Amino acid sequence: KLLLFAFSIFILGLFLAFRVVTSSSQKSTLPEFGPIRLEITLDESPKFSSQFQIIEIEGLKVFGDIYPRFQVGDVLKISGEIKEDGLVFNPKIEKLRREKTISSYLAQLREVISGHIDTFLPAREATLVKGMVLGVDDIEKGFREQLIATGTIHAVVVSGQNLSIVAGFFMVLVKYLSRRLSMFLSLLAVLFYAGLTGFEVPVVRALIMVILSYCAVFLGRERLAIWYLVLSAMIIIFIWPSA
Repeated sequence: KLLLFAFSIFILGLFLAFRVVTSSSQKSTLPEFGPIRLEITLDESPKFSSQFQIIEIEGLKVFGDIYPRFQVGDVLKISGEIKEDGLVFNPKIEKLRREKTISSYLAQLREVISGHIDTFLPAREATLVKGMVLGVDDIEKGFREQLIATGTIHAVVVSGQNLSIVAGFFMVLVKYLSRRLSMFLSLLAVLFYAGLTGFEVPVVRALIMVILSYCAVFLGRERLAIWYLVLSAMIIIFIWPSA
């Protein structure tokens, strides 16, 4: 079994290398400098600073006004000029429409939950909770610099441990339900949570590991966390090389 698994890792590694090489060879359709005018659909939430709403597009960073805030699924028309290092400042951004997808609904739910957190907690505490639980990045500049200076900025991001907690909570139901039903409910819960956080890389890694672990249980196989970690990393990079 070990040789078969090692061979599978080797084959996946070859496909991974091919994927990374072909991805790096693909050139962006956007110019390096000068004016741009494009229409995009947001597939991930913008990031926020104290002054800007930051939208990433094919290696570009577009720094727009804080308001109105855009969400996943919004179709935007962006006009501006690319400066050095692929930066676009003060562009004209027009929201054309909103695509109704599962991701857009989850993004909207994330915004609603964020709003409730803002209501019940002071600003900085709310920022910490939203970052750790929902993966919402709206840390103001001064606070971000303090977190970096104290070496705690890494704590203000959603982690795979959150997903493990969600999975573990539902697995407690095994005392009252069958193991398979508990695992099924747990899997639905972690899928929902991963979508709610915008499928951040640490959460996707943990999600894949949970799925592989559950598959092992269903098939009556041994669970080896280190192999799940390796497979998860390779699968993520194969599908999403920039991760």
